[in-house]
Amino acid sequence: MGWHLVERVVDSVSAYATLTGRLWTTVLFLLRIVVITSIGEHVYGDEQSAFDCNTKETGCPNACYSAFAPISQIRFWGAQIICVATPGAFFVVYSIQSKNKLSKCVSHAHPAKAEEEQLSICILSQAQAVARLLLECCFFYGQMLLYGTEVNMLYICEQSPCPLPTQCWVSRPMEKTIFLRFMTIMNAFSILLSMIEILQLMSRRARKMILKHRIKKLQNAQSFDDLSTSSASSSEIHEKYAISENEFKKPIRNKFYV
Repeated sequence: MGWHLVERVVDSVSAYATLTGRLWTTVLFLLRIVVITSIGEHVYGDEQSAFDCNTKETGCPNACYSAFAPISQIRFWGAQIICVATPGAFFVVYSIQSKNKLSKCVSHAHPAKAEEEQLSICILSQAQAVARLLLECCFFYGQMLLYGTEVNMLYICEQSPCPLPTQCWVSRPMEKTIFLRFMTIMNAFSILLSMIEILQLMSRRARKMILKHRIKKLQNAQSFDDLSTSSASSSEIHEKYAISENEFKKPIRNKFYV
């Protein structure tokens, strides 16, 4: 599996993420991808070949293994990692284009368009976090539905073409149980981090909106004060002009006039 492509996408997403989002990226990369590539391949390498059944009926062992594991756990987790990283990949592509548009708006002095681009990046960041959370929840539910939290050593198969209930034995059940529980815990922890990141993004946006509203309110108050000051100044000038005009209209008395 081309994990290097997933790693590049994860690194690009972490550049735009919050602190909690970067922690989610660390969990995804170190505690899931690295563990699957370094340990999972050895634990699940002989999964089907070591699945022994006490029958030689043609097609029965394969049917029992398909019933035991409709999809291999290692492939299930690989598909999960790719799917949860996909919204971040779309976000990175859009963010790069928006950054270019934002720099052009700033260079050409278009603050309204720059503000729209920033708002779109903020909204898309929340959308990709929500999409990632939904995907994590869906895969968590699918994992619990397919595998549960324990891999038993003995599996009783009643699938066709087996004529009778067949006993099958699973290789390395304890190792697979530990691995399965570890991935379940990491999945639940990733869901928690995604929820916290969504709350952080929402609170950050709310703070920006409140700050913007306060700045606009202060600007309106300042403009009103300037208008009041200019009105008062014009009233004083008009009053002084009226006084001087009245003084001019008074008759001039000659001090030598009797």
